[in-house]
Amino acid sequence: MFSKLIKIMQLLKSLFNFSSNSSAPAIVYDMRYPFAYADEFSESLATIEKDGKCGFIDQSGTIVIACEFDDAEYFNEGLAPVRQGKYWGHIDRSGKIVTPLIYDEADFLMDGLAFVMQQGQYGCVDGTGTLVVPCHFDDALSFDEGRAPVAKEGKYSYLDESGKLLKDYQFEDAEYFNEGRALVQQNGLYGYVDPNINLVIPCQFTAAEPFQDGVAAVKKDGLWGVIDKQGKLLLPYRYQVPLSFVEGLAGIQEGSFQEAKSQAQQHRLISTFNSKNDNDTKGKWGYINKSGRLVIPYQFEQVSIFNERLAGVHLQGKTGYINSTGKVVIPYSYDEGRPFKEGLAAVIVDGQTGFINRLGALVIPTQFHYAEDFTEGMALVMNEHGQFGYINTQGEFLRLQTSERVRY
Repeated sequence: MFSKLIKIMQLLKSLFNFSSNSSAPAIVYDMRYPFAYADEFSESLATIEKDGKCGFIDQSGTIVIACEFDDAEYFNEGLAPVRQGKYWGHIDRSGKIVTPLIYDEADFLMDGLAFVMQQGQYGCVDGTGTLVVPCHFDDALSFDEGRAPVAKEGKYSYLDESGKLLKDYQFEDAEYFNEGRALVQQNGLYGYVDPNINLVIPCQFTAAEPFQDGVAAVKKDGLWGVIDKQGKLLLPYRYQVPLSFVEGLAGIQEGSFQEAKSQAQQHRLISTFNSKNDNDTKGKWGYINKSGRLVIPYQFEQVSIFNERLAGVHLQGKTGYINSTGKVVIPYSYDEGRPFKEGLAAVIVDGQTGFINRLGALVIPTQFHYAEDFTEGMALVMNEHGQFGYINTQGEFLRLQTSERVRY
């Protein structure tokens, strides 16, 4: 399925082996964590689960769309995919069913269109729930930047936001557009197309990454380099791993021969071994710029991406934060730390998560068993019993209102 939503509770149940066995200790209800499952806020609404059914709350804690769906995903462009029984459709912000619940799958509305699936074939509905592109594609990915990859008989092309097929099916694989370029595959090699689906960077790479920060990592002869949007080689093929530039800098390990990590993994702290000799930089991490110059020397045991002009780094078993010059601006005080988002970063001490601000002040104490990053001024948090709640940027819990203001 093309959907990106991952149900945290299902993972937690498998990891912690939650059970309804009567011999298990009773879990005391905590009004700060009123939900068995919840998702991040999107367009000021969040999916929650109550009594085994899914609905939506607003940022006042009021249930505004009744918990009557067997599954529900987040809102995008005013619609949310929902499921009753076996079948999916879409609702609007009032809770009204817009796309009939008749599809085996339903994706998010992106650029005015959402893919749906019937009998293994994909088509598109518009914002009114009308099927505007018949279900005849074998595969499809969500729209992004007004384009969506679609496949028939093992070959890919792209639709535009009107549902028009832009070119004949010609690619063995095709990915989302990012920064005006999309990764495609022909004859087992990768290149990039522009929004008109012209092959502007020929298929010549054995592996490649999406464009980010104006550049992309590409691989030839077992080594990675970096190109710009015209295909010009900015950094030569000499790196063992793909470089991921954010805010002009990329983490790099000296003497690294590790396998390439996925882009999702690079958003977390990247682990490596500790050097036995503190003066030896072998295996340590630093940062390079797009000219390939080492601007922050090799010195760290772990690094993360820069976000909001700060990056988490690990030294002697603790995490702190540096600025783009390499200056430590938040001391090494935490067991783990995540990138900043909306001015706050999640940090972990002794297995408990809290949040610091850009000055390094612990503005929300470490108290949560798990916490997501802030989105729209709210963060999803979880206690040790697997119950979910929300906090605002002051650390105040969102209180579930006893009366529902259900929209119909």
